[in-house]
Amino acid sequence: MKVHINIYNSSEGDAWSFFKLDHEVNSFAEFKQKIVETYEAAKDNGILHIANKENIGETYVLSSDPEIYVETSLSAVIKDEHYNLMSCFVDKSEISFPHHGSDFMYEDEEKLGKLDFDPNEYSEEGFIEKIFNFYLSKS
Repeated sequence: MKVHINIYNSSEGDAWSFFKLDHEVNSFAEFKQKIVETYEAAKDNGILHIANKENIGETYVLSSDPEIYVETSLSAVIKDEHYNLMSCFVDKSEISFPHHGSDFMYEDEEKLGKLDFDPNEYSEEGFIEKIFNFYLSKS
């Protein structure tokens, strides 16, 4: 399945993109690896670098303004349509998915069918993995 990974300015909500890549993935583990690879590619291109931030530790920051926090929007691309995989934060040692299933608005039943799980029963990485696997089964 194709996934779209977009690093953007989280202090401005849905602000412009600093860096984005599309990847083909076949598992949730591979998806997480591609998120990290996207951050590394942004770092290799001079867009991000790793800095030690107070109360956070080593994390990726915008090279042109280290005070701007970056976040990543995630989507599955199925038949050229983007489907919400929420967002994440990436620091040097881990990926954080700060979402609960109750945050998720599923409006694509006509296109993809009914969800095979109750989003309200899942949170954080477990939730993102469930919705990822649902989209993967539809791709």
